[in-house]
Amino acid sequence: MAEIGDGSWLQERQASADAGGTWPLKHEAADLVRRILEELPRSNADEATLRSILAPLRTVSAALADAGTQEREAGAKDREAGAQEEVGAGDSMAGMADFLYVSPIVGFANPLAPPFEFAIDAEAQVARGRGAFGRVHEGGPGIVHGGLLAAAVDELLGMATTFSGQAGMTGRLTMNYHHPTPILQELEMTARLERVEGRRLFMTAEVKVGELRTASAKALFIVVGGEKFENLDRERREREGR
Repeated sequence: MAEIGDGSWLQERQASADAGGTWPLKHEAADLVRRILEELPRSNADEATLRSILAPLRTVSAALADAGTQEREAGAKDREAGAQEEVGAGDSMAGMADFLYVSPIVGFANPLAPPFEFAIDAEAQVARGRGAFGRVHEGGPGIVHGGLLAAAVDELLGMATTFSGQAGMTGRLTMNYHHPTPILQELEMTARLERVEGRRLFMTAEVKVGELRTASAKALFIVVGGEKFENLDRERREREGR
């Protein structure tokens, strides 16, 4: 997970696009699907228009399904090594090289992602997140679904565990919702490591819109080694027959 608060998050996306191959095409396709996700639920399109888009959508979904699942591209191990060095997490981040591409929160190529920018602020010892949820993430009228906000906070907290020098997985997450969090407005999120007790990492986070704090969280993460992610990756491949 590279340090991206100084704009290198966008540089990483641009570098990926410039490198050629399939990732830049996935970026563009994901942007188009995001647009569909935003517009479809409340579109005023008539029946004829909706029927007209079904055939191309079926064609696209069938083509992607027939193509199968992509193996990690050349350079993924180099990206992974760089990410480990960046956050000082050693080999505990094994298997996470494509985080910036496939994450449901920050993934360039994942149309479910808003996507958010995540940053490691080494000087302040916090992880930072910035971005806006769209209409597709709406819960109550005009506000972010609370479960989706919790997912974004959880992911940022996971990044902040690297301040312990190791990676952790969520053991417990407690969200406090102080005010409704609006969609289509930029949010600022921060997460920090409060203390370490053996394998237990105690974390806190908050979400703000301007100066208004809309949510805060306390969490317990459990330190896991790189073999945990490697095992999860292997189990996934076995389930998918790869």
